[in-house]
Amino acid sequence: MPGAAARSAFALVEQSTGEILFGPPKSKAGRIVSIPQAILPTLREHMSIFVKPEPGSLVFPVAMGGPLRRSNFNKAFRLAVCGEVDRRGRSTRS
Repeated sequence: MPGAAARSAFALVEQSTGEILFGPPKSKAGRIVSIPQAILPTLREHMSIFVKPEPGSLVFPVAMGGPLRRSNFNKAFRLAVCGEVDRRGRSTRS
């Protein structure tokens, strides 16, 4: 069963100062991300709760609506997959 696809309109770059800048994607075509059919209902629910209706809104924003830093994304991903994580973002499961 086919899923869906999304195209990125911009890229985020985290500077060495910690500032996050929006810029163009690496290629003019942007990046197309395939979305499996199995996760579409969950993604739609997430977007209805957390994503602003304006074009260009972030799919995974932080609480204040800004971009999610890579380190925070990685920690959240590990937590979702592995359960509890330690201070270094590593799974506490044996």
